[in-house]
Amino acid sequence: MKKHSNSFRILLLILLLGCGISITSQNFIHPGILHKEDDLARMRQKIAEKAEPWFTAWNNLRNSPEAQLSWSPRARETVIRGGTGDNISIMYRDVAAAYAHALIYNLTGSTLHGDKAAQILNAWSSINKSVSGNADRYLAAGLNGYQFANAAELMRDYPAFKLEQFKNYLLNVFYFPMNERFLIGNDWGAPHNDACATNYRVNWDACNMNAMMAISIFCDYKEGFDRALNYAKTGDGTGNINRAVNFIHSPIWGQWEESGRDQGHTMGGMMLYAIFCEIAWNQGVDFYGYGDSRFRKGAEYVARYNIMENGIGKYNDLPYTSYSRQMGSNCSWHTEPTLSSAVRGKYGAMWEMIYNHYARRTNQGDKVTSIYEILQQQPSINVPSMAAHPDTYDHPAVATLTFRTDSGSQILPWRNMDVMPQSIVALPNYGNTTLVDSTLTLTASGSGIRGTSDHFQFAFQRIIDNGSITTKLISPENSNENCQAGILFRENGQQNSPFVMLSLSQAKGLEFIYRDTVGKPIKEIYTDISVNTFPLWLKITRSENTFTAFTSINGIDWVEKATISVSLKRDLLAGLAASSNDLSTTITAVFEKARIDQGNIKPILTVNSPGHLDIGYIAPANVVISGSAFDMDGTIDRTEIYVNDSLAAKIKTSPFSYSYTNAEIGDYAIKIKTFDNSGAESQSQEMTISVGEKTNKLPYYKFDETSKLAYTADASGNNLNALLVGGTSVGTGKIDNGIVLDGINGYVRLPNSFLHLLSEFTISTWVKLDELKTWARIFDFGFGTNNYMMLTVNNGTGITFELKSNSLSQRVVTVRKPVINTWNFYTVTLADNTLSIYLNGSLIGVNTNFTLRPYNLGSTFANYIGKSQWTSDPLLKGTVDEFRFFNYALSPTEINDLMLGQSALQSISDSQIKIYPNPTRQKLFFRNASESIASIFDSTGRIIQSFKITDNTYSRNLDVQPGNYIIKLKDSKGSEYQEKLIVL
Repeated sequence: MKKHSNSFRILLLILLLGCGISITSQNFIHPGILHKEDDLARMRQKIAEKAEPWFTAWNNLRNSPEAQLSWSPRARETVIRGGTGDNISIMYRDVAAAYAHALIYNLTGSTLHGDKAAQILNAWSSINKSVSGNADRYLAAGLNGYQFANAAELMRDYPAFKLEQFKNYLLNVFYFPMNERFLIGNDWGAPHNDACATNYRVNWDACNMNAMMAISIFCDYKEGFDRALNYAKTGDGTGNINRAVNFIHSPIWGQWEESGRDQGHTMGGMMLYAIFCEIAWNQGVDFYGYGDSRFRKGAEYVARYNIMENGIGKYNDLPYTSYSRQMGSNCSWHTEPTLSSAVRGKYGAMWEMIYNHYARRTNQGDKVTSIYEILQQQPSINVPSMAAHPDTYDHPAVATLTFRTDSGSQILPWRNMDVMPQSIVALPNYGNTTLVDSTLTLTASGSGIRGTSDHFQFAFQRIIDNGSITTKLISPENSNENCQAGILFRENGQQNSPFVMLSLSQAKGLEFIYRDTVGKPIKEIYTDISVNTFPLWLKITRSENTFTAFTSINGIDWVEKATISVSLKRDLLAGLAASSNDLSTTITAVFEKARIDQGNIKPILTVNSPGHLDIGYIAPANVVISGSAFDMDGTIDRTEIYVNDSLAAKIKTSPFSYSYTNAEIGDYAIKIKTFDNSGAESQSQEMTISVGEKTNKLPYYKFDETSKLAYTADASGNNLNALLVGGTSVGTGKIDNGIVLDGINGYVRLPNSFLHLLSEFTISTWVKLDELKTWARIFDFGFGTNNYMMLTVNNGTGITFELKSNSLSQRVVTVRKPVINTWNFYTVTLADNTLSIYLNGSLIGVNTNFTLRPYNLGSTFANYIGKSQWTSDPLLKGTVDEFRFFNYALSPTEINDLMLGQSALQSISDSQIKIYPNPTRQKLFFRNASESIASIFDSTGRIIQSFKITDNTYSRNLDVQPGNYIIKLKDSKGSEYQEKLIVL
C-alpha cells in the first residue's frame, strides 16, 4: 500500500471518520452530535468554578420548567403541527425536557435526572407513531427529530434508556417517512412535499438536514449521514449551501436565502444551518469551512444587519441582490427585490456556537466582528421558556454553557480534557493544555493514574487499529517526586477506562502499566526505578492487541522495554497524560515533537444477512450471505465466505452477496473474512444457522370460539394465541365460526415470537369483506412504517403484498379487486425468490426477483390481522376465518386442496419416510413408504408422473427433465407426505 505522511494520514482519517465509516460495531464518535466527552468535561469544570457567563447559563437551565423532576412526559400516538388538532407543543416541550435532564445527568451524575430523561425518551418511543398535520409537519419532524437524537445521544449508555427501541422510533417516525422523504424522496413519496425544489425556504431544509445527520449518528447509519452531507453540497433545494448563501458580496459577506423575506426566518434558518455545521464538525467534517467558508460569510451578513442601536438597525451598508426562486407545484417564479427589515433584531440562540468555532476554535476572529458584536447584545444564556415565541424551542438551550471555550484554548488537531469524576465538584486546581509550534504543555493536577479510577490532564487524538505514539518528555516543572507524565492508549475519557501507559516519574521511575477491564485496578508490566531522569523519548506501538514500550535518548535509537497483550477496542484515544498526584498542586509537563502515527487500518466488514440465526430455513435451503466491505486507507482486495470451515466463495466486489444453495438438514457455521490490498484482515463472528424439515406447526387461527373472548386460540397446539382488540365479535365463518371485524377499532393482534423465524412461507386465509376500503389490511406484520410485511385488499389498483425492511421495499401489485359480501380465499407464498399471490386458488400476481424475507424484519411487535402499521389507513371491515401459516411454499395443488377443505398437509416432523438423494440425478430411493401412491408435480401444479411404492426399500428411475418439483406420497389411510424435489 502506498505510504503517506503522518499529517496526510491523520487528515485522511479525520475526513473518512467524518463521513461515518464504520470502525467497530459503530460508525461514529459517541457522544458526537452536539456535545463530545471533552465538551462535557469542560462544562463541569466551569460550573464547579462558578465561572461566568457559564454559571449563569447553568442556573437558567437548572431553573427552567422543563428541568424540574416533577416534569411528566406527555407522549401521544399522533402529534399534529398545522391544521385541526395542532398539539405540537407537547412534543417540543418534552424534547426540551429530555435534553435538559440528559445534560444535567451528564454534568452532575444525578441518576434522578438520568431516570427522568430516560422516562421521557422511553415514553415517546413507546407511544408516538406519527407526526402529522399540514405541510408544517415536516418542520416539526426536522426540528424535533434532531433534538430528540441529540438528547438521546447523551443517554445511549444509560441502563434505563431503551436504546434500540429509540433507534427504531427515530428511523420509522422521523427519518424515513419525514426527513429523508422531504429532502430527497423515497418510498414514502416525492421530495419537497410534491412541490418545486425551492418552494420551501432554507429553515425547512436545514432542520431536516439536521435530523437526517443527527439520527444517522445516533443510529450508526452511515448512508443517512452521507445523504445529508451530499444534500448540503449538491441538493436541489434551498438547503444546498450555494442557495442558502445565494450571493457572495465580499470576502466577508454572503447574502442569506431568506434575507429578502424577513429577519425572523433568516435568523432561524441560519441558526439551524449552524447546527448542521457543528454536528458535521463533531464527526470530523469541516462544513463550517466548506466552499471557502461560505456559511461564515452568510452568518456575518445576517449578524451585521441585525445588530441594533437604540431600537433600530445600526448598520445599513449591506449590499443586496434581487433574489428569485420557483414556488408551488407548478414552479412559478417569485422575486424578493429588496433586503427586508421585518423583525429586524430577532434573537438568535446559537451566536455563541458560531463565534466559538470561528474565533476560538479556528482563530478567525477578525472575520466575524459582526458576530462578536451581536453576541454582546444576544448572549446565548437563555432557555426556550424564557422567551415569548415558541420558535425558541427550535434550538437547544444555553449555548454559552455548552459551546463556549476559553480564548486561545484550541490545540487542533489535538483535543484535551481533565479525566475526572462525572460530577460537579469544586476542585482546587484544574488542568489545561497549550500548543506552541510542536510543543504541547500540559498543566495538570489530579490524583493520578492509579487504583481503579484516574484523574489527570489528557491531550489526545483518535487512532484506529495499529499505530504508535511518540514524544520527547521534558522534565516537569513545579513537580513533586510522585507526579506522573507519559503517553498512553485509552478507550475513552471516562475515569475508569481501560488503557495502556508508559510513564516516567522521579518516585517510580519508568513504568509500563495497564487496566484491561473497566473499573479494575491497574497492573504493572514493567518498572525500572533507575530510569528517572529527564528528558527522555517515549514510544508505544500497537499491533492488534500487542502493545510494546520503547525508550530512546535521541529519538533515533530505540530500546524495547516490555510487551503486553491487552484486548482493547479498535478505536482508541492516543495521547499525552500528566498528573500531579496531589489535588492541591499543579505541575507543568512539556512534550516536544509529539506524534501519532496511524498504521494500516483493517477493512470494515458489515454483515447484512443472515441477520437472525434462528431463522426457519427449510431443506433444501437457499441461504443468502451478504454484506459490504470498505477500507479506510486503501482498497479491498477480496472477501471470502466460509461454510463449515470450507471456502465457499471469493468475491472481489462490495457490496457482496452469495447464495449457498441446496443446504440439507443440519447446522451450518458461516464466517466471512475480508482483506485489504496490504493484507490486513477483518472477519465476522461465526454465525451458525440451522436447516430443518418442513412443518406446519405455526400459528393456525380457526376462530371457532362460540362466544367473544379476549383472545382466539392457536389450533396448532403451540400456544401462540392471539388477542382480540376493540370491535370484534363471533360470526358465521367459512368453516364453522369466524371473527367479525367492525372496521372501526376491531382487529386481531398476533404474538411477537415467531415471524422472524420464517424464510420461505405460505400465509392463507378466508375473508368476506363488508366494504372494500383502499389500504385496508388483511394482515400487516412488523413494527412501524418502515419494517413490515402486509397484504391489502386494495391499494387503489388491486390486491397488493409488500415486504419492507428499512429503506428496501419489494412488492407484488395485482389488478384484481375482491368482491364484497363474498368469501374469498387469499394465499401468499414465497420460495426460490418467487413471491406469488393466489385468489381462490388462481395465481393473480408474481414477482420472480423477491429477495427479502420475513426474517429481515427482525423481532416484530405489531402483528395485526385487519389493521395497518399506518394510523391513517382504514381498518378492515368484514369476517376472517382459517388464518394459518406454513414455513414453506405450498404448491398450486396444495393451495386448492386447502381451499377445498381437504387435509392439505399433515405435520411430517415425526415421519419415518425418507426420500433420497435429493437433489438427484434421476434415481430416487424410498424408505418406509410401502403401499403409498407417489405423485410428482411440476411448478404449475400439473401431475407429470404417478406410481405405487410396493415395499419399504423401493427405488425408481424418474426420467424427467432437470428442474424443481414437488413429490407427494399418500398412504392407504389418506395421510400425506410431501417435499420439494430437485432433479439435476
